[in-house]
This record gives sequence, C-alpha cells and structure tokens, in this order.
Amino acid sequence: MFLSKNKIKYIKSLKSKKDRQQNQHFVIEGNSLVKDIYNFYPSLIVEGYATKEWINQNITKNTTNWYESEPKALNQASQFNSASDAICICKFKENKFPKSLPKLSIFLENVQDPGNIGTIIRTADWMGINNIFLTSGCADIYNSKVVRASMGAIFSMNCIIADYTEIKTRFPDHRLLLTKMEGINYENFTLPEQSILAIGNEGSGISEDIQQYVHDSIHIPKSKKAFSESLNAAMACGIIMAQFKSQI
Repeated sequence: MFLSKNKIKYIKSLKSKKDRQQNQHFVIEGNSLVKDIYNFYPSLIVEGYATKEWINQNITKNTTNWYESEPKALNQASQFNSASDAICICKFKENKFPKSLPKLSIFLENVQDPGNIGTIIRTADWMGINNIFLTSGCADIYNSKVVRASMGAIFSMNCIIADYTEIKTRFPDHRLLLTKMEGINYENFTLPEQSILAIGNEGSGISEDIQQYVHDSIHIPKSKKAFSESLNAAMACGIIMAQFKSQI
C-alpha cells in the first residue's frame, strides 16, 4: 500500500481535534520519535509510512502495517513545514484515573500552549511523576505539537482529562499546591502526601473557582538581578518538580 491521496487527506485531517476524537487516531512524525514508538509501543501503531531506506534501517521485525513511500508523498502528508522520513498513524492510548494518588501529581487548568503541555509531560516523565490531570480547556495531548514537544512521553504518562471537581471527589485527602508570589519558598517546603501541583492558564493563572480549594501556596524566588516578571508555565512546573524529585 502506497501513501495515496486519500490516505494523505486522512492524515492531514487528524490535525483537527474533532477528527482525532472521532477516529481515536493521531499522527506521529520525526525519525527519532517514530523509531522510539515502533521499538517501545508498536501495538499503538495503526499504519506507518516511510522511505525505503528508513524502513530497511529501522523496521527489524516482520510486520504488515509499514509501507514504503516516496519523500514527496511524506512531505504532502506532514503536519510540519519540514517532513521526516517516517510518519505513522497511532491509536489513542488508554488513560484512566489511578486507584490512589502517589506523593505528587500535576493538574493543568486551561494551559493552552501545546509546547508547554508537551514540555510538562516530558519533564514529569523524566522526574518519575506518573499522573497529569488536564481540564478540557487545555491543548489536546494528541495535538502534533504536544506530541513532538513531549518526545513520546505521552505514551508512558497517564494523562487524564478531568475537571477539578471530579479529582476532589475521587481523592478527598489530597493536598492542592499552587505557586504564588506570597507563598512559602519552595526550597523550604516539605511535600505532603497526595500532593497535586496546580498550573494555570498562561495569561490568567488558576481560576478563582479552584483557588478556594488550595491548601498550600509556594513560590520560586527570583534573583535580584532578574528582569523578567514571571516564569512560563512549563518552566515553573519543571523547577518545582525538580525540587521535589527527592521527596517523591
């Protein structure tokens, strides 16, 4: 099977969240990323298309769902300006609520930048944090920019779409943490059990509806020489995760 016009059209349609949700499919691109998915999560690959050279170098097992394609067709199917030698259609991974909360989880409310979402997922994976809760107002975890920024970490992370009310109901003993300028210096803070670090929208932060449930506020002090007024969502989240890694 070659990369036909209809298949190219279908792949490009998956740029739309609506079409991704309807088909339960999304697209992976990038030579290294596609190779990692093939090696570690092959069961999630529906179909893969790549140049003959890439297939010969990377597809080492007998498979019936990988097809040789010309670079021109791969370029036409790509959701990015620069196409790679391999692209694949994957099915959604099953994500579900954990039975219990570990020491630290992440809650993202209306974080809309795909790069921030992907970076937070990637960093959480690196730090050994397994669960990320996201409101429906966040960028879709299967957005191609989220997938690329996560470097495939979406496959190993448990990313649950949920509002805070459901989280609060399921885990009544959790502690909600928020970063605020008037909070405790994060270097002097001891992480409670079942902590959930809340990260809000890039422009407006955590909504007032959720702020009323915050148990502890912490802050990252800036240098006296710092010119910038704030950290972006992914950077702040990454610093906090790194600080608490030894306590998890």
